[in-house]
Amino acid sequence: MNRSTDMADELDLLAAGDPERVTPASGTADAERLAGLRARVDTERRTVTRSRHRSSPWLRRGALLAVAAVAAIAVPVVVSAVAPDSPLGQVVSPQALAVGPDGSLQCTAPGGATSVEAIDPRLSDVRMLPSDLPAGWSLTTVFARAEQTSSCLAPSLSVIETADDTVTGTLSVSGPFEALTDETTMGTDTVRDDTVNGRDARLFVVFDDYHRWLWKDAAGRSWLAEIDGHPLEEARTLLTGGGTDGDQVTWDTTVAPNAQVAHQRTGQPYGVEPSVTVWYVGVSDGTQEVLLSATGRGGPDIPLRARASAGYRLASASGVEFLVDEGVGEEVEAGVETDTPPGSPWAFAVGDLESGVTVTGGWTGTTDGLLSLLTSLEEVPANDPRIAEYALNEKYGDR
Repeated sequence: MNRSTDMADELDLLAAGDPERVTPASGTADAERLAGLRARVDTERRTVTRSRHRSSPWLRRGALLAVAAVAAIAVPVVVSAVAPDSPLGQVVSPQALAVGPDGSLQCTAPGGATSVEAIDPRLSDVRMLPSDLPAGWSLTTVFARAEQTSSCLAPSLSVIETADDTVTGTLSVSGPFEALTDETTMGTDTVRDDTVNGRDARLFVVFDDYHRWLWKDAAGRSWLAEIDGHPLEEARTLLTGGGTDGDQVTWDTTVAPNAQVAHQRTGQPYGVEPSVTVWYVGVSDGTQEVLLSATGRGGPDIPLRARASAGYRLASASGVEFLVDEGVGEEVEAGVETDTPPGSPWAFAVGDLESGVTVTGGWTGTTDGLLSLLTSLEEVPANDPRIAEYALNEKYGDR
């Protein structure tokens, strides 16, 4: 089913993402439609991402963009509609940390409120438009948002394992930090008592080959380790390579001689990530709506490959390094709408430009075509006429 004709209406309706902000003039119908769209996104984001149904915390926004590309759902629908208890991460203010039921670090605010601020595109810190669209494609919309980064806390250590150009396993260690923990949400058979470096820990079995460990050091500060791409016993072995020494995190190369240290913090521990400006560009060929994003990188400078998940491929185009997730459309459950016919290629990619901007996008199409589109994004001035022509009709601040 093609939903491109509904995209503009959905973007306008979901820009606020809050039923309480639906005005009386818009009526109950819009409120009901918003609730329905949220329910649809909740279903599709669990079924249309790659077969393992997950993404690294550093790629959560990317996973949502992949859903947007494959299922023709606009990212602001998801970002602004995330429930306070969602494992996909939070967009919040003020900044704080909490440990979710699956062991993930989540940005929180009093009452679990979420916040995404609309920015006048002309005043955005990041403004980028494609210089070369594929034949038959055209711009459909541009808008900007101030968002809390979905990762919350940068990893102090990131180790990756690769086979050829594909990431086969990852280890990340974040900390030290202080976070709220609700033990009442951790009583399932997927949360177990365990140990890390001789210290009591909680083990979160997120998937058969994805695990998290949460523990406290002698000073009472929390640390979180995440291992992707390994069954539990292999993950335990890899975990022994990571250690802590005061505020610092260490790595024993003898544990996994072929693994690469993609990032290792030195100096002071990282804090909660700041809000960043995210610039969105919608393009369409009349059969699918694709949403690209460009984000000004805030916080510590973490190499791209340090944000990888198992299954992603390392690629490059026009001198830009990318992490790529790709596949072909599969049969979906009855009632789940998708614009990716079975057997058709789809791709998602995230890359860091030299300008200090991270670009992200996904579509139903080839990887090479997607990378060409992303590398064609170039900075434009605030008075570029395309910004006024394609900007969403929305209020900014008190205006």
